[in-house]
Amino acid sequence: MPVQTRRRSSASTHPSAAAKASAAIPSQRSGGGKPPGDPPKPAKKRRRKDPLWARITVVVGAVLMVTSGAALAGSKAVISQATGSIAQRNLLGEAGKSDAEGGESLEGPIDMLLLG
Repeated sequence: MPVQTRRRSSASTHPSAAAKASAAIPSQRSGGGKPPGDPPKPAKKRRRKDPLWARITVVVGAVLMVTSGAALAGSKAVISQATGSIAQRNLLGEAGKSDAEGGESLEGPIDMLLLG
């Protein structure tokens, strides 16, 4: 198939086509600006800011969580340090449950009352 080397003049067929073609081709200007027919570039999208009350709520919630976690861990540490040196022994002595009541050995059936 032969390749066509000559171009047809678009000005001879439609005068408005020549104007469109010339507007589509960027002109070489010394100013380096964009051609006057180009649309302006869209501005960068601005990130939407959260309302002040939402930020304050998040900050107060985070501070409250950290504070309560530290208080729980600290109280457990202080209580275990204070009670760790206390000796524990059977204070009931002989008043505890007997073997017949299930005090020492738990062999056989066990009756339990569950309340909920």
